[in-house]
Amino acid sequence: MQTILCQVFESFMESERTVFLHESPENKGNGFYSRFINHLQGCFEIRVPRDRRGQFYPLTLEIIKQDSARMDQLALSLYSQGVSHRGVSPIFKNLFSSHYSPGNLSQWVKAFEPLRLS
Repeated sequence: MQTILCQVFESFMESERTVFLHESPENKGNGFYSRFINHLQGCFEIRVPRDRRGQFYPLTLEIIKQDSARMDQLALSLYSQGVSHRGVSPIFKNLFSSHYSPGNLSQWVKAFEPLRLS
């Protein structure tokens, strides 16, 4: 499933870059860079296309970011319901075959702490 999902994301991004470069003929493609994605279906690596000027940003990555944000919301929700930092990780492993580190949750809790106190 991850292989298919990876291929779909990469195909969409390559298509986006083709359209982007067609609209900007003075720019050229410049290979790919790797990015690890922590997704509800697990953690996997995708190849993100880039351009020479560094102006291309695929909209497909926004979809992936939204999914990542949902995972963060779920982790915070579990924590707010009384699940410990270390208790969140096994839940993610069992449900999504994905790792969510206690350190990630600690960073989120620290970021939202001022909002909770005000």
